[in-house]
Amino acid sequence: MTSTISTHFHRAYGITFDSDFELPELVIADRDARGGEGSDTVEIRYGNVPEALPGRDAPKSWVDVDGDLCLLIFPRIGRFLVEDGRRIIVQKDEAASLDDLRGFLVGSAIAGIAHQKGLVPLHVSAVLSPDGALAFTGQSGAGKSTLAAHMHHATDWPLISDDVSGLYPSSHGFEIESGVHTVKLWKDALKSLDRTSIGLRRDLTRFDKFHAIDSANFIEGRHPLKQLIVLEWGQTLKLTPLNGRRAFEAALNAVYRPELARLCGNRNHIVQTAMALANSIELLELTRPENVTVENGVSESVRVLLESISRE
Repeated sequence: MTSTISTHFHRAYGITFDSDFELPELVIADRDARGGEGSDTVEIRYGNVPEALPGRDAPKSWVDVDGDLCLLIFPRIGRFLVEDGRRIIVQKDEAASLDDLRGFLVGSAIAGIAHQKGLVPLHVSAVLSPDGALAFTGQSGAGKSTLAAHMHHATDWPLISDDVSGLYPSSHGFEIESGVHTVKLWKDALKSLDRTSIGLRRDLTRFDKFHAIDSANFIEGRHPLKQLIVLEWGQTLKLTPLNGRRAFEAALNAVYRPELARLCGNRNHIVQTAMALANSIELLELTRPENVTVENGVSESVRVLLESISRE
C-alpha cells in the first residue's frame, strides 16, 4: 500500500515531481506547480514493489515492461515500479543508503517516466553560452561532466544540467531543460580543478565520485540548443563536424536509456526527433588522446572548443 503524504515538490526535465522524500539533486518546485507545458505532476511514493510484474516471470535483466507498467530492479539498491507516466513506487533494499537509492531514482526511474510520457531525455552535460547551449554527450566515462565543469570554470557560463537533460522542439529548433542540479566528478577530475573530495557528498557508496558543483552554478528553464558535441577517445585532439548519417546516429545515440524508449513504445518518436535534431543544430565530434592527464587533456579540449566558437 502506497503513502498518500506529499511533502516535497521538485522539477526536472520539464516534469514536476510530488515526492514522499526530498531529492536534493533536483530543483525545488512550487507546491502549486502541476508540471509544465501540459505535463501532469508525477508522484514518487514509498511502497511495496513486486519482484515481477503481474502474470510474468521475474525479469532476467534489470528492466521489464508490460503495457503501462515498467519494473526496474537494481540489486542491493532497490526496486522501482513506474506506472503510466504518472507515478513511481519505490522500495529500498535494506542494505542500500538513501543516497544510492536517489541516484538510481533520478536517473533510470525518471527516464522511465520520460519515455512513458513520450519525451526525449538526452544523455548530456550542458553549459549555456551566450549563443545557446553546448551539450556534451558520449559513453559513460567519456568525460561529459568533467568537460562541462571545466567549461563552466573557464568561462563562468552557467551549467544547465549534469548527465541528463530534457529535449523539446521549439519554433527555432530545439531547447533543452535542466535535470540534475549537481555535477558529479571522480577524484582525478576534482584534482584537475584544484579541488579535493574533503567535505563533498559521495555520489554512490561504493565509488569515489563526488557531488562537486551545487545548484547555485546552474540556470533553470529551457534554453536553445546550439551544439551537440560527441566525446570520443583517439590518438589526437580533433574537432570534426558531423553530417548526414553520422549526425543522425550521434543524435540517436545521445538518448538516455534507449532500451526504455523501445520497451515503453517511445522508439519511433525518438528516431524522428533524432532526424530533426541532426538537421537543425550543429553536431560535432571531439576526439581526445587518452595518454594525457585529465588536467592537460580537458584544458586543451576547452581551448579547442572556445577557439571554434570564436571563429563563428
